Amino acid sequence: MFMTVTIELTNALQIEALRSNGFTNDEILYKLKRQQLAAFQGKVANMEFDSLLSLFEKNPAQFERALRTGYKAETMTTEAAKFLLQCLFSAKEGDHFVIENGEIVIKRLTNKQREQFNEILPETWKSVVA
Repeated sequence: MFMTVTIELTNALQIEALRSNGFTNDEILYKLKRQQLAAFQGKVANMEFDSLLSLFEKNPAQFERALRTGYKAETMTTEAAKFLLQCLFSAKEGDHFVIENGEIVIKRLTNKQREQFNEILPETWKSVVA
């Protein structure tokens, strides 16, 4: 069994922004192999993908494993968690989750969605998400 790949928060946000804009894992890999970052920037405004390309080039097999089997973010912020929830599940603050005292309180996600979100969170955040 493989250990979960840990990636930087920025890369996690980039991956989920691409996925939420219609890119499949195969398309992400294809574009990175060919260094076609303009295709990403054409769909995802205000985001650079150079660091994602660097991560891919450092270890393509590990990067592919992170895409296909999941990853854990190295760090997390409240704003990043909100962005991830929106990208992953189209979750909206106030409807699906709220921020109380700097913590994310999940109001309306399925157990499967909660599990998927928790898999991404660093250990220090497990107790922060209710």
